Amino acid sequence: MDDGITGLLLAEENDLRFPRFTSEDAYTLGQHIRKRFKGSQRCSKGKGIAIAVKSVAGHILYACTVGECGDVNLEYWTSIEGMIATVIKTGHSTYYVERNLTLHGKL
Repeated sequence: MDDGITGLLLAEENDLRFPRFTSEDAYTLGQHIRKRFKGSQRCSKGKGIAIAVKSVAGHILYACTVGECGDVNLEYWTSIEGMIATVIKTGHSTYYVERNLTLHGKL
């Protein structure tokens, strides 16, 4: 069973996998996400974001917060750790995992 989106997500995951991923790649990716967020409406409204990039072995390669300190708190980091654990366990994005569980009536 496929809702069209889960199949698309799987295809994107395959297309967008890095053949290798270095600490320089992590820094470049993290800085790109940070820059895009700083130019977003969400940032201009005073919202924040936490960004974390880790290796599969669990090493922190890039981490930062952007925005108001009150908007980015420990709960953000706890949520990120859960997402990272899901990706490492399943080998899929958390969005794919959520869509697939919903599709199969498990969420």
